[in-house]
Amino acid sequence: MTNINLDIEWISAAKIQLNKEQLSGKEEDTIVELLELCSDEPEVALNVIYKIIERHPSIDILRYLGAGPLEDLIVKNCHFLNELIDKAKENSQVRECLSFVNLNEDDCSNSKDLSNFLESK
Repeated sequence: MTNINLDIEWISAAKIQLNKEQLSGKEEDTIVELLELCSDEPEVALNVIYKIIERHPSIDILRYLGAGPLEDLIVKNCHFLNELIDKAKENSQVRECLSFVNLNEDDCSNSKDLSNFLESK
């Protein structure tokens, strides 16, 4: 069962980690929980990622989210990429987060779609 406050707790744990401070066991579990959802329940993970982005976190949090859970989600579920690109056309925070995702064709067959989108503006 997914933690109902996973978005809030993930942001809090990510801030601690970005400050190079020691995470508690609960905070580590929060970081891992979102990564596990990317494999086990990708639709739930995507909703949590959207909730995190909706909270308008700092650029550092968006970078951490994009290069971490969001990238992991796309690599494991490439079919979400076009949905994310469509959402990013309307939401600058999603676009910013996607800009930190590093994909190649081995990761995702339509990785060029992301590159083309990010280079288009």
